Amino acid sequence: MKKTSKRKQAEHIHPDHSSEIIRVRRIIGQLEGVEKMIIDRRYCPQILQQVKAATSAMNALKMEILKKHLSECLSESARSGNYSKLIEQVLEIVQTQIKAK
Repeated sequence: MKKTSKRKQAEHIHPDHSSEIIRVRRIIGQLEGVEKMIIDRRYCPQILQQVKAATSAMNALKMEILKKHLSECLSESARSGNYSKLIEQVLEIVQTQIKAK
């Protein structure tokens, strides 16, 4: 699959993700809490529970950004009738997320 150039990405108007800043700040707080728990040598299952909460919050953030991308960014390709480009973009996202695991 072709990589989209930085220049092409810059030409596209990306959705506003400012509402996700609250989520990001909450996640940062959770991670700081995990760090403190580790420093304080807290019970491992308690630390793991907080890591799980932070991971769930990250997954929710990822899904929200993905929803916006699919509904706003990729709809441009659909409107232009360039379905092969649309499919390529969706497959690139899926491939990237599978590699991240």
